[in-house]
Amino acid sequence: MSNSLNTPQRRAVRVLADLGAETWHWSDFTEILDEWNLPATQAACRAYAGLAPAG
Repeated sequence: MSNSLNTPQRRAVRVLADLGAETWHWSDFTEILDEWNLPATQAACRAYAGLAPAG
C-alpha cells in the first residue's frame, strides 16, 4: 500500500478490499474506486491493501 496514505486511509482501503464479492459486482462501487484512484477489482484492491487473496 502506498506510504502516502495515513492510518485512517489505510484502514479504509483494507475495509473496502475485505468487502464481500457481491459488493464488487456493483458497477457504481467499482466506478467510485476508480474515481478515487484505487484498484477497481477485489483482487487488485486486496493486493494493494496488503491482504491475502480472497477465498
